This record gives sequence, structure tokens and C-alpha cells, in this order.
Amino acid sequence: MTESQFIKQNKEKWMELESMLAKKVRDPDKLYQLFEKVSGDLSFAQTFYPNRSVRLYLNQLTQRVFDLVG
Repeated sequence: MTESQFIKQNKEKWMELESMLAKKVRDPDKLYQLFEKVSGDLSFAQTFYPNRSVRLYLNQLTQRVFDLVG
């Protein structure tokens, strides 16, 4: 899968997680579900796109969840 295909296929859930993180009140179950999916995408990106901006973006996105709950 090309990086462009990967982004196109997964962009919607990344944007959904970003939107959820911007809210003051969040559904914890939905947050966990999205975090789990985006973490999987991060693992994929670390393997196949290690030096690309998509990996950095996903790392930052998952870190924001860690910062929120930690």
C-alpha cells in the first residue's frame, strides 16, 4: 500500500480522534476505540513509512491521548 492510499483509507478516523480531543466532554469508550485503531495505524506507519510525516503525525496524535489520560 502506498503512503497516499494509507492516508486516504484512514484519514477519517484520525480526524475523528482529533475532533474528540478538542472537546471538553468525551465518550471514554469511543476515545479508547479510536485510540486503539490509531495506535495500530501508528505501528503500521512505523514499519512501512518510518521517515515520513504520517508517522510523526500519528505519533503526536496518540501522544495527545496519553497526555490526556496520564
